[in-house]
Amino acid sequence: MNRYNIKIDGEISPNSYLYQELEGMDIFEFDDIEVKQVTKHNWTPLSAYYFPEKQNSNIRVDEYGQVHLNSKTQSNSSQYSIDEFGQVIRANHEQNNSTNNTSSSNTNSASTSSSSDDGWDVFWKVILTIVVIGICIAIATCTNGYGTPLLIGGYYAVKYIWND
Repeated sequence: MNRYNIKIDGEISPNSYLYQELEGMDIFEFDDIEVKQVTKHNWTPLSAYYFPEKQNSNIRVDEYGQVHLNSKTQSNSSQYSIDEFGQVIRANHEQNNSTNNTSSSNTNSASTSSSSDDGWDVFWKVILTIVVIGICIAIATCTNGYGTPLLIGGYYAVKYIWND
């Protein structure tokens, strides 16, 4: 993505901005602003500058990091929405919307259960790692350092535990 510097009344802004950030600042209304791409040297009046992103600007990111689809017609934008889980939902009719919400909640409960399974896997890996390290320390201290080569076996045991 291209980054741009702006100059307002001859004063150059210390920051560079993305095209979406410039749109969000509503600076396209003013005539005394000049812009240049960070890698270029020539300043151009903002109203005459060609932004390649403007031509392909079907997606807009707002100040909260949320992605919005820009469409030509209002009906297209109301057909789709993004729920709190980041899934795109098509909302043509009430029945379709309720069906989508039901399937969305089923998907979310399935992902929650898989996430909790992953949590238990990590929990047991941590416990096994602590046990292996404890055994290695006990062997190394009880043998007055002669059991230190066994630490290599402990290393491989921990590596095996965390290897997927």
